[in-house]
Amino acid sequence: MINRSSPLKTFIFKISIFSLPFLLLFLVYIGTDPFKVLYRYQNYYPPREHQYIILNRDRITTESLIRNYPLYLYDSYIFGNSRSYFYRTNEWSKLINSNKIFHFNANDESLYGVVQKLKYIDDNKLNFSNALFVFDSGLLKQDAPNTGHLFIKHPVYTHQSWIEYHTEFLKAFFEPRFLIAYLDLLITGTFKGYMRKVMSDKIYDYNLAHNELFLNDEELKIEKDSIGYYQKKKKVFYTRTPVKQYDASILKMEQQLLLKELSFLLSKNRVNFKIIISPLYDQKKMNAADFKYLQKLFGAENVFDFSGQNAITASPGNYYEDSHYRTFVATQLMQSVYGKVRL
Repeated sequence: MINRSSPLKTFIFKISIFSLPFLLLFLVYIGTDPFKVLYRYQNYYPPREHQYIILNRDRITTESLIRNYPLYLYDSYIFGNSRSYFYRTNEWSKLINSNKIFHFNANDESLYGVVQKLKYIDDNKLNFSNALFVFDSGLLKQDAPNTGHLFIKHPVYTHQSWIEYHTEFLKAFFEPRFLIAYLDLLITGTFKGYMRKVMSDKIYDYNLAHNELFLNDEELKIEKDSIGYYQKKKKVFYTRTPVKQYDASILKMEQQLLLKELSFLLSKNRVNFKIIISPLYDQKKMNAADFKYLQKLFGAENVFDFSGQNAITASPGNYYEDSHYRTFVATQLMQSVYGKVRL
C-alpha cells in the first residue's frame, strides 16, 4: 500500500510504468545534480560562467552561512528578496563600520522567511550587530513558507522532512519543458532561445565571503550602449499611468504577529537596523496605514518608504528591468537612510 502522505512515494508510483526511463533519468539527476541540492558546494556560482540552471537562492544562502560563519564570524546581515542583491556590502560597510557582512536573502523572499532567518541567528547565538531589511509589499504579505523548487525554504526553518524537500526538486527535474531543455543543453552544450522559458543565460559575478551577487554584465551593457539596452526592453518598461496608485493594506493579523516577532528579536539582540521600502517600477505607493504601523513598531527613524511616484521610479534608467532597480540606486538609498545624502 502506497503511503499517500509521502509525496516522493506517490510521485514514483505515478511514473512507475516508465520505470526504465525513469531509472536512467534519475541516474542523470543524481550524477549531474542540476539544482545543486544533493551535494555540498564551496561555490555555487563558478566565476564568469553562465549559470543556466536557476537555483534555489534560499538554499545557497543558508548552506553558505552554515559553512562560512566559523570562518568570517559575520555580525551584519542584509535581508530581502532578489531586490536586496544589489545592496553592495562594501558600500554598507562604510555606514556601519563593519565588513563582516552576509547577504541573508532569497528569491521571492517572504516575511515568514525573514523572521525564520532571524530566529536561526538567535537560536544559534551568531553575532548580530547590524541589519538592513529591503522590503516591498510582495514580501510583506507572504506569511507562510513558499512552495516550488525555486522558492521552497530550507528545512532548518520549516522542519520539513528531507524527503518532502527533495521531492520538489525531483518533480521540477521531470517537468517536461525543463527536462527537454536540460538534456538538450547537457548533450549539445549549447544554450538555445527556447530554453529561456525555464533557464537563464545571465552571468553573475559572486563574492563568496559575503554571499554577494553582482550583475556586472548588465551594467557593462548599459555603459556601452544605454540607448540600445533600453530600446531592446521597450516592452518590459511599460507605460505607467500618471494617476497615483496605492497598495491595499496587507498587514493583517498574521503579518503583524510576524513583524512583532521580528521586532522582539531585534530588540533582544540590540541590533542597529534600517528598513527600506523599495522603489518599484510600478510606482504603487505603500498603504499609508501599513507604513504608519511599521514606523510605530520599529521607530520612524528606522523605516523609510521610497515607493510610489518619485524621482527614482520616474526613470527607467534606474532599473535593469521592471522588477529590479540598479546598484547605484541601492547605494543612494543606503546613504539616504543613514543620513549621508538627501534624496
